Amino acid sequence: MQRQQINAFRIQQHHLTHPLAASQLEEAASAGIQITVPGTLPVALGLRLRKFDPAEIEHALREKKSLLEITGIRGAG
Repeated sequence: MQRQQINAFRIQQHHLTHPLAASQLEEAASAGIQITVPGTLPVALGLRLRKFDPAEIEHALREKKSLLEITGIRGAG
């Protein structure tokens, strides 16, 4: 398998080539999104979803509890 094929697969799995509908927030985040700079999760998900409302993140994290935010092994969230 070539590096280009691996990269294409990873980009596709992160929904960067064909963004999902805004209602598919959990699916967009299912591959795991590394947030190195705090506060950039709306940007990362905004690239993966069409017509995305950043308020949906807080709703999914705090109320619906369909997303989980954890700190990475090296301290990156």
